Amino acid sequence: MVPKPSTEGRPAEIERQEIINGILYILRSGEPWRMMPHDLPNWQTVHQCFRDWKRDGTWECIHSHLRKRLRQELGRDEDPSAGSIDSQTIQTSAVRGGERGYDAGKSAARFAEISICC
Repeated sequence: MVPKPSTEGRPAEIERQEIINGILYILRSGEPWRMMPHDLPNWQTVHQCFRDWKRDGTWECIHSHLRKRLRQELGRDEDPSAGSIDSQTIQTSAVRGGERGYDAGKSAARFAEISICC
């Protein structure tokens, strides 16, 4: 699913697996790209591949394939037939601050909206 290196121009010096390892490291650690450890490929190379694959739909294709595979293993239909979004309103304390706005649909003075996607 990951695109092969181009046959035009200079041959690729870095294996695709190393680039994927760099991307996964950044996604897991949450560190900035420039803080990538030196035992991984150069951060500019990894970042450029990540951006290129995002733009051409590679990540979306990988995600769809993994989702379908997991659903098959669980004995479900490959494509989900429905989704659900849950929204709940909770009251906040006065310590966090006063009322920020007015919503005529709410009866209490201080509320915060939390949206949860399942």
